[in-house]
Amino acid sequence: MSSGISQIGIAENEFRMHDSRNTDVYLSCSSRPIIENSTRIGFTEYPAVVGKRIGIVSMREEWLEKELVEDFLWLRKEHSPNWRIFQDTIGDDTWTQIMEIIDRGTPSSKELLDLVIIPQ
Repeated sequence: MSSGISQIGIAENEFRMHDSRNTDVYLSCSSRPIIENSTRIGFTEYPAVVGKRIGIVSMREEWLEKELVEDFLWLRKEHSPNWRIFQDTIGDDTWTQIMEIIDRGTPSSKELLDLVIIPQ
């Protein structure tokens, strides 16, 4: 995880993000995600380990495979500079640890961040 980047995980039928900056999105979505008035947005698939744990069927979404994210403020045919696809660098073991910590009750932010932040 890079400094200054927020990370969110979402599983929905439709995803639309407005007025956002510096955000990595772990997404399970059956339609093309939409961004509007947003920059430096990264997308990757929802972690399979987490999905299985909460009942989400793991599948590689077409939008991710073909890099089909809609940017409503980018009208050119070229790829929008406002978003990118990234590879999840958090391993399955770490995601499993995160889920176990969450299952135990109210985890501290520090406890979770210690698992995913790489010391510099």
